Amino acid sequence: MLDTLNLSLRPGRIESFIMGIFDKLEKQGIIPVLVEEYATAGEIEPERFTPAIKSAMVDYLVDRGLQPDVDGFNNGEFDEHFALAYSYAVDVVSGRSDPIDGVRQGRRTTGWNYEVRTFDFLEELGVVPENVLAAGAIDYIYELGENLRCFAIRDVVLRDWWNLEFEEPTHELDDLLHTAVLKKNDRMPVEDRYMLYKRVLNKGPGEIRGGVMHERGPLLWGNFMSEIAEYIDKSERIQDGMGDTSPVSRRGIYQSMRDLQYSLTEHCTGAAHRYAWQLYAELEEAFEIIEHPEVMRHYGTSPRKGLFGALERIGRREFDISLAVGPRLRMAVDGNKLFQAIASYSGTPLRHADFVSQIIEPGESYILNAAAAGEEPGGEYEEDAEFEDDFEDEFEDDF
Repeated sequence: MLDTLNLSLRPGRIESFIMGIFDKLEKQGIIPVLVEEYATAGEIEPERFTPAIKSAMVDYLVDRGLQPDVDGFNNGEFDEHFALAYSYAVDVVSGRSDPIDGVRQGRRTTGWNYEVRTFDFLEELGVVPENVLAAGAIDYIYELGENLRCFAIRDVVLRDWWNLEFEEPTHELDDLLHTAVLKKNDRMPVEDRYMLYKRVLNKGPGEIRGGVMHERGPLLWGNFMSEIAEYIDKSERIQDGMGDTSPVSRRGIYQSMRDLQYSLTEHCTGAAHRYAWQLYAELEEAFEIIEHPEVMRHYGTSPRKGLFGALERIGRREFDISLAVGPRLRMAVDGNKLFQAIASYSGTPLRHADFVSQIIEPGESYILNAAAAGEEPGGEYEEDAEFEDDFEDEFEDDF
């Protein structure tokens, strides 16, 4: 059959197309007829000779420069050539042909129309939402446990209680702090915590002892924040820029979310889930201790101010620094909202209301609070990495 799909009706093209057909028929000669004869010879099941197989056989024999004649074909003189042509055609049609061998043998790949792989399967690569959510929990723990020093402040309270600095604590507080002291050896060591942050998020001063660090983590998160900031900036420059029909493209945001999905799926696996659960339990324990009314009164802050006041007061007293409590708390909460949005993203554009509430609003808040905390949204907080090691040594000596 003539390939009329490639026929152009533009002036001068029809003649060229017809001449091409004549040229092709002249090169093929009687080979197509002999291929048909070979297919009905009975040596191979006739139904195996599909049009694609026959076409590939013809191309193979033409490329080899074979010039068979009918008498020679009938006498079996060309049986070997046709057998090789059939074997080659089966490999080509089934996708088993080796293109390198074809180049070495001086023959072209039959039927190639210069199409290339588009790798559509990339959109179908496995994304594990649980891995992304676990990474979000670890990021939350890192912000509050390490940057706001909830773990260290918990240990300050335990140290002071152990050194009898609490005057007449109630049985309730005694039980709470005594239980926390007994569980001290069951907690994750500080160096293991920092190694987890490094592996999953590439945050903190920890060092990797075996395993793979999520090297691109801060870069991908920074890209995500940049896309959100750019979207907000462009939207504010035009009227109704945040509406359903906004001309501002969301593609950059969605692509950065997809990149984070793949990367976090790969790096937050295995034991990271269990460690996230364990560390969050430790963080809740720290909250319970720090927020206890007797603890707050002991350190001179009102229970009415809650965790915010206690962290600010104890942090200033123990570390002689301002912990930027408000911005850090908002970063932890908004960051976790963004991780949840990333985990649930299915590749389908979100409704405008969901897009704003799940991505734009927490994203904008995260960016503003990161700036207030003295940090780039995709950067890393510079903290005293040696503090906790020194404090743990001191705590051990007290015990």
